[in-house]
Amino acid sequence: MALPDNVIISSAMSANFIGGRARAITDVLDYETGGTDIGDASDGMQVQVWKGELIEDEFGDCDIILSSDLTAPVVVYSGAGITEFSFTFDQNMRPVIAFVQADVAKLYWYDSSVADYVVTNIAVGAVTPKVSLDDKRAHQDDKSDVIVGYVADGLYFQMQRDRYEISYFLTNVCGKLMKIGMTNILRFMFDIKTEPYSVVNLPPDGAYGVSDCLTFDGNDPYDVDDL
Repeated sequence: MALPDNVIISSAMSANFIGGRARAITDVLDYETGGTDIGDASDGMQVQVWKGELIEDEFGDCDIILSSDLTAPVVVYSGAGITEFSFTFDQNMRPVIAFVQADVAKLYWYDSSVADYVVTNIAVGAVTPKVSLDDKRAHQDDKSDVIVGYVADGLYFQMQRDRYEISYFLTNVCGKLMKIGMTNILRFMFDIKTEPYSVVNLPPDGAYGVSDCLTFDGNDPYDVDDL
């Protein structure tokens, strides 16, 4: 989904992550809902929950490994000095991985223009990058987008349809982006650990608009409308 302009309005909403995103994660452990196998989206994008692990050896070399109940563990990306990661799959079940390597936020993704996987820097100053395919329902396949969220001097996101080349500002926030993904009320949520705690919701509606961006800060919550 495209996410156009934002307007702050006053409203409150609660939501819970669904699928793999509902599971507890860490900087080196992630879960995401996906299809039958890597590169196989023939059964849709809601077949099973996938597990991602970041394993570091004694020399500081790291492997990002994806596995599921139907698929043996596969090393998807390797590199030295990787400290955190988040993963999802694009509409063709190709892995998309946001990670931090030597304090630089990077993105591993399939670039159809070169018919291969590439690694690009997300943005200057980006921290705690997270990724998720926003809407995994089959009837939304032509509208869905891989979303990259991150924190810099505020909360930002990038989109697959822009080749992750444009950063969109969401709101002022200071904290750690914990996870992003779809919720039980069909809102795409950014879960931010701050002092105080914040949550941002974006819905996948037919107009590609966003109705709600929630921040629970211990005071009055606010929303971002038409993001």
